[in-house]
Amino acid sequence: YAAGYTASKWGIRGFSGALRGELHRFPHIHVCDVYPAFLDTPGMQHAANFTGKALKPAPPVFDPQEVAKEMVKLARHPKATTTVGFISPLLRIGHAVAPRLMGNSTAGMIRGYLKAAPEIQHEAGNLFHPQEHGTSIHGGWNSPADRERRQMAFTKALLVVGAVVGIALLRRL
Repeated sequence: YAAGYTASKWGIRGFSGALRGELHRFPHIHVCDVYPAFLDTPGMQHAANFTGKALKPAPPVFDPQEVAKEMVKLARHPKATTTVGFISPLLRIGHAVAPRLMGNSTAGMIRGYLKAAPEIQHEAGNLFHPQEHGTSIHGGWNSPADRERRQMAFTKALLVVGAVVGIALLRRL
């Protein structure tokens, strides 16, 4: 469902690791990986969409200015890896403990979303031409009115990761 996107992220992770290794003799050069959760940017409005379904980021959606703040921190106090948004570390733990279960759960959630999502025409996004809309920092996915929905998403995420960890631990007994 997002194989190309996921592959590009793994490629960046591999590139960063290789670059970090090549530059280890230079103590004042730092390669820092930033792993944010879904961000409230216009990226999805600009992306090509040939699914035939309206797409939107999975909640919770975080303010991209939080990533900018984290990047400033990294410039001052570099470290190899950092995450932005509370959901990222939870998902990493779930994936570390039970990668197949997390992958299957994610695929199931995406299938359910796509089944219920409204149908739309295929959209090339900014693949061939620039977009006239969505030219600001924010994409409009994260309004203050969504606070209750984000809190509910956090609770669900905790439950899912807890269930994954619990199932994985039970299987080891």
